[in-house]
Amino acid sequence: MAWTWHSTGATDSEARGTPWPRRASLGFLLLAGCGGSGKPVAEPGVTFFELLPHLRVEGFPGTNLPPEVASLLRGAAPFRTREIATTDWIYAGAPPDPFRSALPQGSRALYWQYLPPVALAPGGETPRPVRQGRALPAWDPARQDFPGEAIWWDPKEGCLLALAEAPPPGVRLECTVDAIAEIGDLEGGLLSRPEREAVPAERVARDTQRQVTIGSVHRRCLLLPAPASVRLDLRRVRAEELRVAFGVVGRGYRLVEGRLESSGEGSDGARFAVEVVEAGQAKRVWSRTVSPEEVGTGFLEASIDLRSFLDRPVSLRLVTEPGESGNAWFDYAAWGELRFAGPGGPRRSDRPHVILVDMDTLRADRVGSGKMPRLDAWAASNAVAFRDALSTSSWTVPATVSMVTGLAVHQHGAVRYPASLAPGARTLATYLRDAGYETHGLVEGAFLGPSVGLERGFDHYDWSGTAKQPEWEGVPEWVREHRQHGPFFLFLHTYIVHAPYPEAPDSEDARDARLGWLARRPIDYEGVIDPYNQGKLELGAREREHIARRYDDLVARADGLLGDLLEGLDRELGDDERLLIVTADHGEEIFEHERFGHGQSLYEELLRVPLVVRFPGQRGARSAAVREEPVSLLDLVPTVLEAAGVPVPEHLPGLPLLGPLPGRRARVAETHVHSAVRLGSLKLVLGEWNDVRWKHAPEELYDLKTDPGERRNLASEKPQTVRALRGVLDHFRTLSLPGKASSTAPGRIGGAGLEELRGLGYLGGPH
Repeated sequence: MAWTWHSTGATDSEARGTPWPRRASLGFLLLAGCGGSGKPVAEPGVTFFELLPHLRVEGFPGTNLPPEVASLLRGAAPFRTREIATTDWIYAGAPPDPFRSALPQGSRALYWQYLPPVALAPGGETPRPVRQGRALPAWDPARQDFPGEAIWWDPKEGCLLALAEAPPPGVRLECTVDAIAEIGDLEGGLLSRPEREAVPAERVARDTQRQVTIGSVHRRCLLLPAPASVRLDLRRVRAEELRVAFGVVGRGYRLVEGRLESSGEGSDGARFAVEVVEAGQAKRVWSRTVSPEEVGTGFLEASIDLRSFLDRPVSLRLVTEPGESGNAWFDYAAWGELRFAGPGGPRRSDRPHVILVDMDTLRADRVGSGKMPRLDAWAASNAVAFRDALSTSSWTVPATVSMVTGLAVHQHGAVRYPASLAPGARTLATYLRDAGYETHGLVEGAFLGPSVGLERGFDHYDWSGTAKQPEWEGVPEWVREHRQHGPFFLFLHTYIVHAPYPEAPDSEDARDARLGWLARRPIDYEGVIDPYNQGKLELGAREREHIARRYDDLVARADGLLGDLLEGLDRELGDDERLLIVTADHGEEIFEHERFGHGQSLYEELLRVPLVVRFPGQRGARSAAVREEPVSLLDLVPTVLEAAGVPVPEHLPGLPLLGPLPGRRARVAETHVHSAVRLGSLKLVLGEWNDVRWKHAPEELYDLKTDPGERRNLASEKPQTVRALRGVLDHFRTLSLPGKASSTAPGRIGGAGLEELRGLGYLGGPH
């Protein structure tokens, strides 16, 4: 029997090379629009980013730094952060070992985390936490009594950690930085050392293209520090308006006592303007000043009326100028969207729209069980439900990174938070934007913020949504407008079913006196989840059932949210082809193994995820309403790429879901302390996890066919099987990122371990 992990061969699009739709559509646009003049036409749906070769930089400042700050740009500089606000600390749960065991009995110290907005001293000295100019002493749990507060820098994770009852006030970080590396990106990446300073004439429009974060929105922009301007010469205007998003980056620096210090006192504002140049005369048709109070708060939006210039050859000029004071220091102005708009039907394409919906922490057993009736009803008539889908991890960061990159956890390495994607790792948004898709993301929470790198490839990436309150009401309207521009990729993520569970004062349980203290309070980490998992809180059967019902209350809310979204998408997209995926990054353990939450193990209640897919056209859409083949979140990126006509990179271990799938395949999941491999009904879990309540065995072997609840560890009884599955896991880990050596030929995973399992009789017969 031949067993393969990844069995796809070269597709038609791979044989052709780069997918033709992107080349053909953009090439036709430029050729048809330019004629013999080399000038493009302003068509509805076209962006400035597509026309970068036609943009000319007319003005660009040498620097936007105050002279005393610019004088430090000669290498290493002493650096001090601004005072860290208490709101900048993230509650990170129970204190980790060895600190937890060293805390005195009854201590209320909690674990806090601060992630600097920019990397500090990469490869340099360790940042020091200080308060009122004095370094905070380190706490040694083995030798000192707990002082009531402990703050230290974690060089591996690049973050500041604290043990305290509340977020500690008055803390700063000091270190030595490469000043150009620290602040040079604000100058469009064009800042150079004084001895080889560039001149403005050397700058071209492509150099100004940057991914910029302002507030909690990340966009593809032209970064034009004031005073600056770019010009686009057009053969004809066929669009009625130009839509722009604009803002000023909220980062500034000052020199204090010889130290470079980040400061909230950055730009005093900047003016944005659009001018139309016709017959040598410039006319300012729009302008807007970003006030000092608006700097760094987010992007603003505007539409510029172009109807007066329809069917005429004109030039458009984007201009940024200093604010009213005339001071250009830190006036780092960003222009985003930059899309021409106008009437007309949607552009037809043989590539489908792609919508990926991630319902964080949604258990697989809540879908198809009657607990989500609207999703179930939609899936029954529109989609395929995959009943044996597994995640690659049991918590958000590693699982979501796998979902949107197609990389296994050992390939991308993001197993902790903070974490960042390797420079060579590409996201689904990157693949699709390169193929001509418009890319738009709406997500919640810091775990999916730009610090991780999941924003790569997005034209617009908004992570401002408050956790558990997704702002999806405007999605159908966005779809109605943007479907006219060609195919789009929309990524939606929500924590709506994630703990903590809010109070439910009107619920029947809240009136149940038998539940006592638990009845009318939120199920939060500080008061319930962490104390239970640490063995400090006992919960009886009635209380556990109450918590499970609270989880299901949020599942019902999620079903309502999804139902409205799916109906709105069906209404607005009409007969447009789309690939629509509803899934989750991981599940939730609700006391199955004496734990509550996720991230602590790799049991099935955490790894099994719902997966509902509406395929474009008839390619597998109704061949089976329910499919039982083993699949993985690693399969999502290959599925999308194949549907979009983009070649699937060979280093991706997943399989496209559109075609036939093997009945047996190895699937791997990992955290920073655990690994699991599942092949057929066999599952091996490796790792060490010590806890007050529960100790994870070094090796756990389960047969899910006879023991679906993973209660009977067979590792000591079947050492050969353990060894063979270890071999399969080791062989899988030979996969690597592109450009690195790999002993695994694309298309086959298993090695000697697979052969040993076959010899033991596990892989014979139908599969």
